[in-house]
Amino acid sequence: MTKEEMIEKENELYALGISDKEVIGIDNKGNIAKRRLPVKAVALMEKVLTNYYIYLEWIDIDTYIFGELSFDKYGFDYNDTMAEKEKNNKVDYKYGIFKLTRDSKGNVIPGAEKIIVPAIYDSISQNNSKTVTAYANEKEMTYFDYEKGIQLLPAKLTQAVPFDVDYNGFAECTIGEDKHGYIARHMIPTRDINEVKLFTKDEVKVLTKYEKDLALIINANNKYVDVTDKSYDKRVKYK
Repeated sequence: MTKEEMIEKENELYALGISDKEVIGIDNKGNIAKRRLPVKAVALMEKVLTNYYIYLEWIDIDTYIFGELSFDKYGFDYNDTMAEKEKNNKVDYKYGIFKLTRDSKGNVIPGAEKIIVPAIYDSISQNNSKTVTAYANEKEMTYFDYEKGIQLLPAKLTQAVPFDVDYNGFAECTIGEDKHGYIARHMIPTRDINEVKLFTKDEVKVLTKYEKDLALIINANNKYVDVTDKSYDKRVKYK
């Protein structure tokens, strides 16, 4: 789909509206509380969603980033007006991803969108190769595979370049302050940041560019097999 077609699609689907939304959180007394708040929201037309979402962004066929109201860890005074909450930075927004569901004829099933990941991230930006870059806070990031519905590694990246920018199947990134390199798009997902194996630029070049030195190819490919459980270079036998 071209950029122009995407814009046209968005203009057809989006509609501004006001939704009286029930929000649950911790109040200023430290107790779980809920309240209905009028919020500005956007929703798909023709009532194809279960409710209004504060934010929607098209990222792939039938796949959207969505935003919802959240609370910061301090809660807020329920006597405050919405404007006061926003002014005092006591209303937060979190972001997730959902995908529309269609019937056998290709029609969208109203109210049946599938939540791929709940609204748990501070922000989400589009990436390549069926992934997005998700922010756990302003400084730490991760990659999320929205096709498989899984986070590739813990949100401990301080730099996260999109996949396929310099080398097909790899993304340049930095863990913490000084652990720098490339991760493989098809890495086996992990919940332990210490288990993440980064490739050097030379190793990525060996895998993605034509290289005559078979020894270099085998060494780099063996590391790729360790990370993804499959071979990158078809000239090399599976480990």
